[in-house]
Amino acid sequence: MKDKELNIPESGNGIPDILDETKWGLIWVLSMQVESGAFRHREAVMESSPEGPADQDMSDRWIAGVSSAGTAKAVGCLALAARVYEKWDKAFAQRCEKAAKAGWEFLQTHPQRILADGKGADQPLWDDEDDITDTGSKFVAAAEMWRTFRDKAALEQVKKLMKEPEATPEGLLDGAWGNLTRWGLATLALDKDTPKDVRDDADKKLLAAAELMTPRIEGKDGYRVAHEPKDYYWASNSNLMEKAHVIAVAARLHPEKKNLVEAVRDQWHWILGRNPNGYSMITRVGKGPDRLYHMEWGTMEPPPPGFLVGGPNAMEMGYLAPGAPAKAILWDNPRPLSSGLPPGSLWHWQQSDLWDSGFAADGDWKDGWWCVSEPDIYYSANFVLVGATLDL
Repeated sequence: MKDKELNIPESGNGIPDILDETKWGLIWVLSMQVESGAFRHREAVMESSPEGPADQDMSDRWIAGVSSAGTAKAVGCLALAARVYEKWDKAFAQRCEKAAKAGWEFLQTHPQRILADGKGADQPLWDDEDDITDTGSKFVAAAEMWRTFRDKAALEQVKKLMKEPEATPEGLLDGAWGNLTRWGLATLALDKDTPKDVRDDADKKLLAAAELMTPRIEGKDGYRVAHEPKDYYWASNSNLMEKAHVIAVAARLHPEKKNLVEAVRDQWHWILGRNPNGYSMITRVGKGPDRLYHMEWGTMEPPPPGFLVGGPNAMEMGYLAPGAPAKAILWDNPRPLSSGLPPGSLWHWQQSDLWDSGFAADGDWKDGWWCVSEPDIYYSANFVLVGATLDL
């Protein structure tokens, strides 16, 4: 991507527009660092945000305490940023380098897992749940510190963490944002200056993970998708793109394995409409969502383009398609709904649509359409990442 391609306020400054946009997010990450070098875990509302544009949300907010997972992820992305921005914005690259090194030093002097103080809020602290470790976060931090700064201590930590369950072929496919070992492994496998034994081990793990999925793609699933029925839970679309990323990196490392290229494309096709629903999961792309519930940008019909919705969720919303996990995203309402939607709307609008259907008792908010249609920047990022790797 080049400068002046996105028509944003920063266009024309000599820096690719995509890096201008990314810098905006990185500045927020930098703002979460404290004097010790550690990074605070997150910022959020105490309960939940009202519907509507973010700039009109005056809800009380809080910033959680520091955590080892949050610090490690910040170190990883800022070390990468220091490398990428060196060519375009040296001052910002140096700022990212200083912050990454300070965070890395904190991790070295505080090797234990640090759980964030939630400040009394009910909001979950996702990376600090009982079934998630900080291993994947620390792994990607070590990999990027080695790749950018050739930090020998980081390389030694990479070697150690590559032996953990999260970095096995089976483990790296599990954990979503809580386990980023796939990122670190890709960094190492594609870096010619990483020692050959480490590079080869990373390559081997990625290829093995990809080949764990190919039997289902090539024979067991009629839609050639990598998911098993049990994989259709919250953010299943995003999780599928994570799997596609693993396959794409393996395909790049092994161009002789042409079937891997087709396997990546199969996952892309599934997202864009070759699925049991026959709908694109990307807003305004193909025959996709014409309205969404749980939109932070406010009620818009149609929604803004380019957002990947969460996807089929048979764990929370299985009643939408009993016995068909991959279809648990749409409900063909036979009658008009009190929200104003006509029959056969499929993509729904308000919580009352669940109440009208009888799926949830009036006034019950335990489950909502957000379980299947929640648009999240992380989901869309995974979709964009796969798109960027399709040039194989």
